[in-house]
Amino acid sequence: MTQFLQLRSANSGAPFLGTNQGDTVLWDTTAHAWYVGAGGGGGNVSSVFGRIGAVVAATGDYDGDQVDNVSTVPGVSLSDALDYLLANAGAVASVFGRVGVVVAATGDYDSDQVDNVSGVAGSSVSDALDTLAAAAGVASVFGRTGIVAAAAGDYDASQVDNDAGGAVPGTTVAAALTALSGPVSAKSGAAMTFAIGDAMGYVRCSHPTACTIAVPLNATVPFPIGTLEVVVQAGAGALTIIKEDPSIVLNFPPSLTLAFDEQFSIVMLKKVGTDEWDVTGDLA
Repeated sequence: MTQFLQLRSANSGAPFLGTNQGDTVLWDTTAHAWYVGAGGGGGNVSSVFGRIGAVVAATGDYDGDQVDNVSTVPGVSLSDALDYLLANAGAVASVFGRVGVVVAATGDYDSDQVDNVSGVAGSSVSDALDTLAAAAGVASVFGRTGIVAAAAGDYDASQVDNDAGGAVPGTTVAAALTALSGPVSAKSGAAMTFAIGDAMGYVRCSHPTACTIAVPLNATVPFPIGTLEVVVQAGAGALTIIKEDPSIVLNFPPSLTLAFDEQFSIVMLKKVGTDEWDVTGDLA
């Protein structure tokens, strides 16, 4: 017995003619009724997405053209929306000329592209470096570049301060060495005194009549211990060495005096203590 769904209709025509097909809806012109076969629809499906068996969803079953776009981005389908974003939303094709997962690399930026946030003048790091190079850049040290280490000849005595405390005259080591090399000091008068500029020098004392030259206290003229004074009686007047203060000790041969023997006699004084000197030479 055939079972069917009867659809009453005012339609007197038959869009489909035939007998029961089992899986179709047909109009029976004899019975004036529609009936549905056991299968219904459009027939059995032999495959889904080209696959048979228990078919599950897989990548590629649909593409953007087959999915409606329900977003606010213009376009009927997802494919249309993506095309719109690519054309209008500033899509990046590459970073630093590289595609894929781009990581930072040397050369991605230079100093012109980095803001200068220091106090050095210039809007970029490049400008700041140029400012520093122009203001205080050192091209070389002692004519050498790279990692410069100290070398003999980098300085000479004229470039080094004399820190001898004023005992040896001269503002530089060169000037002090010149003083120590034997400066010639010319003195004249009836009463003369050794000065700091006479240290390690040749002192020429001239006076037509008898005269003296005094050894000063260390507190007055701080000659360093070891100072040598060479004194010559250059004038006709007899020259005698005296002490500025009784506390000064002058060591000399007990058989002699502190008077020069005659004109152009030479006597040497060597400082051996704070206020002690050895005296030797052409003594009378």
